[in-house]
Amino acid sequence: MAVITATPATVETVAAQEVKNLGADFAIITESSQPNTMVDLKTVAKLPATTPVNLNQYNVMAYKKIIRDVTVYPSFTGINPSGVSEIDYGVSRKITNDGKYLGIVVGYDFDNRKVKAGLRITY
Repeated sequence: MAVITATPATVETVAAQEVKNLGADFAIITESSQPNTMVDLKTVAKLPATTPVNLNQYNVMAYKKIIRDVTVYPSFTGINPSGVSEIDYGVSRKITNDGKYLGIVVGYDFDNRKVKAGLRITY
């Protein structure tokens, strides 16, 4: 939690800058005296210019910035697993604030003895 100390004219900018500085996805702003009550910053911005503004800001990191994954595909003889057929490794980076990712994936197909590479989009 961070405490926002600003003027009504700068409160929205200060809150947005705090989100950006921490790499958060969004923030929940509440009253200092009533932490369970959310505050509308547009309403606060309409207060007289000399009004001191002290609010709580809870920065939320809803999505990981980078996702790494490993996938192992088993080989089958009939219905019984008999080894590893393929292994893939991927790395994706968040590209939007609503959790979309773009990344690369590389792998090796043991059955066909081929290396694979590709692009991954997660949405």
